Amino acid sequence: CNDFDSGLTGMCYRDYEKGRDAWVANKLGRALEKFEAGLSSDFAAGDHVTVADFKLYEELDKSRIIEPGCLGPYPRLSAFMVRVAALPRITAYMASGDCIERPLNNPHAQFK
Repeated sequence: CNDFDSGLTGMCYRDYEKGRDAWVANKLGRALEKFEAGLSSDFAAGDHVTVADFKLYEELDKSRIIEPGCLGPYPRLSAFMVRVAALPRITAYMASGDCIERPLNNPHAQFK
């Protein structure tokens, strides 16, 4: 997940317009296939939520923002996103004024 995050974040700070298409074509699908294959239970590390789930959720959420619809071919990842968002404390946080959906990156990033 960290390698995926590094590539995604780096792309947002470099030439985003050129880098985005290459990232979607060469990196996104391969990573989503691996994440889908590795998700064999409700959560990343089994049947109970762990900190790994929040990192995976963050990466998948960023991916959906950059490439809407990208999770469509991945039913386990799509269901995972629904499960995490439905956790009571996550639902409450997302509904609160503390939740900031954007920007994803610092002001000097090309994609925020």
